[in-house]
Amino acid sequence: PMTLVGQPPPSPVLKQGLDLLARGKDDEGEQVVKKAAQHAKGRHGSGSHPLALAYADLARFHLRQGRLERAANEFEHAAKGPLPAEEQERKDRLAMLLGYGAALGRLGQLEAAERVLRRCVPFA
Repeated sequence: PMTLVGQPPPSPVLKQGLDLLARGKDDEGEQVVKKAAQHAKGRHGSGSHPLALAYADLARFHLRQGRLERAANEFEHAAKGPLPAEEQERKDRLAMLLGYGAALGRLGQLEAAERVLRRCVPFA
């Protein structure tokens, strides 16, 4: 599997999902990560940072699974919204944008990938 630049270590939920995926239990792994996203949405609401982190976990899961379109859409969704004020949330946003750009690149959408990756420059 491809290593993504600038990504945080897997969250406990993502690690559990990826472990299931590695054992050939794709559906179970996806459900673990999806349930965490549903929980984050219910607890913190749309547009919240915890939900963005959960979408990024889904994107990383789907990227590892080879479901590139889905991963790109989830990274894009995770990276939407106003620029966060807190430093850690800004670092998380950068990781989401880098993931989005990488997914677009793997899809062969190089111009779109470049546009997304150029949005990362102000974070550097």
